[in-house]
Amino acid sequence: MTQIQGCSGRGLVERAKDKNLVLIEIGVGYNTPSIIKFPFEKMTYFNDKTNLIRINKHFATCDREIEQKTILFNEELGAILCDLKKGLDNKN
Repeated sequence: MTQIQGCSGRGLVERAKDKNLVLIEIGVGYNTPSIIKFPFEKMTYFNDKTNLIRINKHFATCDREIEQKTILFNEELGAILCDLKKGLDNKN
């Protein structure tokens, strides 16, 4: 988590420690996983009230330890947003 702590993200991590938090990760690959991917996984693992939504056509996976707290999408972001919009339109 050093990358996130090196930025203003450290305050976010501390403020969110015992609060409900949903982390949304969109299209993050393995070029620089220490910046977003690994910190998000650690925060999800160590904080009981943290959940992760991972949207990634090619890397929509997670460790077994956090799979109950993670929602994975392996479709294109545009398709997911269209489906969400359709669902919202159907509610109204």
